[in-house]
Amino acid sequence: MEGSPIASRLPTTAASELVAILYDEGVPCLFLNPGMQLPALRSALAEARSAGVPHPQPVLCAHEQVALFAAHGHQLASRAPQAVMVHVEGGELDFDRALLSAQRDRIPIAVLCGPEEVAGGRSRRFKWEAGITEGRRLGTFLRRAIQIARSEPTGLARLTLPREALAQPAGPPSRRLLPPRPPAAD
Repeated sequence: MEGSPIASRLPTTAASELVAILYDEGVPCLFLNPGMQLPALRSALAEARSAGVPHPQPVLCAHEQVALFAAHGHQLASRAPQAVMVHVEGGELDFDRALLSAQRDRIPIAVLCGPEEVAGGRSRRFKWEAGITEGRRLGTFLRRAIQIARSEPTGLARLTLPREALAQPAGPPSRRLLPPRPPAAD
């Protein structure tokens, strides 16, 4: 984060850290489906806007599929990694078709969602999946999700986080992770 616009203002909550990291990682938009994470995230976006801190443009989407399809299209046009936040990555009917499409096109998207409410609802369409329970761990895991999504072959990374985690204090600053290089001879 050194040398970036966010280094001068350290995030105080995990939600403000999420906003700062997405901007720092080059994510231009955050496609949101209304749900449980929005109160803390809305406050973080308002703080960033009022402080003049650069942040991703929030894009409100009425449905999980709409959010993921919009991020998919935006990535194809901009070539930048994308982020989608939905309240729960639940059922096949709500999300799976959009996941299949993004997976097929190898679109680098970090999918942020609440913990599953239905056992067995997980999709196998993610390159990497992790979950956090504490807000102080968000930075490290979010940067890892974006790194994995950008790594060849690019694809989807999923990070689950409970609503309470976004309102908790932010952890220590995390550094940007470079995409892994494939092994090669010296």
